[in-house]
Amino acid sequence: MAAGFTAFLMHLLNLLSLLSLTIAAPLTGSSSSPSQTTTTLQRLLQSSKTTKQDDFYKPPTGFETKPPGTILQYRPVPGNLTFDNKKPVFPKAAWQLLYRTQNSVGAPIANIVTVLVPYNAKKTNLFVYDWFSLSPSPLCLPSVGMQIGGRADNEDIQAQFLVPVFALNEGWYVSIADDGGPQAGFSSGPLAAYAILDSIRAVKSSGNITGISSDPITTMYGYSASGNAVSWATELQPAYAPELKVAGAAVGGITPNVTFLMETANGKPWSMFGPPTVMGLSHEFSNLSHWLDENLLPDKAAEFRRVENQCFRSFYDMQNIDFGGYLRGGLSAFLTGVPLSVMEHAGIQGMHGTPRIPWYLFHSAGDDASPIEEVDKLYAKHCANGATIQVSYMLRIHTSVNSLDSH
Repeated sequence: MAAGFTAFLMHLLNLLSLLSLTIAAPLTGSSSSPSQTTTTLQRLLQSSKTTKQDDFYKPPTGFETKPPGTILQYRPVPGNLTFDNKKPVFPKAAWQLLYRTQNSVGAPIANIVTVLVPYNAKKTNLFVYDWFSLSPSPLCLPSVGMQIGGRADNEDIQAQFLVPVFALNEGWYVSIADDGGPQAGFSSGPLAAYAILDSIRAVKSSGNITGISSDPITTMYGYSASGNAVSWATELQPAYAPELKVAGAAVGGITPNVTFLMETANGKPWSMFGPPTVMGLSHEFSNLSHWLDENLLPDKAAEFRRVENQCFRSFYDMQNIDFGGYLRGGLSAFLTGVPLSVMEHAGIQGMHGTPRIPWYLFHSAGDDASPIEEVDKLYAKHCANGATIQVSYMLRIHTSVNSLDSH
């Protein structure tokens, strides 16, 4: 793993515990990017659109025949980027690329990657940051949620923009793919992997738009749900995108087995992610969607499905829920048949290959969202199969959701 990237990670790890507490000052300086001159009203109108209403998200006819990673169209980011839905952040330029990729079951889709261009750019450095949206709503995807005028219940999530800005200050290009795809298939590992890998293909071919080199030193970073996405991307890369050269990946706070949310976390604070996880998977797997139609209790279905139109902060009132209380047959019904088959395919890491990209794996020994025992199992399996992994057990980062209210 590149020495510069390792040093960069050390700085990031010191900042992670402050991420929800501190909003760094925005980048300053004039910019020729059209996004900076957008009026407040225009920004609000743009960011209030759903991805279905914004024509840019609609791919051109025949895109399905294009190779994965093909750029279909591009534009400057229409609104100002932000840490907190108030203060703008001005990189030298910010672009959205619509590119061809595929969904969890291999069907062609068009997806968005946001590319940030730094001042004093090092054109041979690309930092692939995976944004944790933590929601099955398209309005919370990073291509929408990073802009001023977005949903108020997404403002906590915007704070993570600290990490891309830190990379921009290094002179690195930053790419941020919508890892949930156009339908916000939150928590589907294969979907996130394809979205990330094809976004790298797209960015590497964007030199005439962004100015980046066609063969940059590429590094990846993901924490929590985005750590899962990066883990999946490295697991599928040898088979899906073997030509991609990635120097290293930082993977932190991962949940290797999504069934943890349905079993161990049930009735506890992290059970708030049960409904978003299931609804996100149902956007990708029609058999699970049909199963929910048949198995959600009629008087609880609307409450369960509301997460499709909400971002992270709105899930707080679902802490400590009994997940089984929404289902005919209770929790055990979700751990068999269709739901179990979907989770085994899309929610369990270590089943689809061994990373050839070196990992820096960081995790809290006291993480109450993702028990370290599950992470140790994945670490041991990958290492036994030849993966290169440097591991660091840290002070607590994930912590009980209740404490987030004080941030």
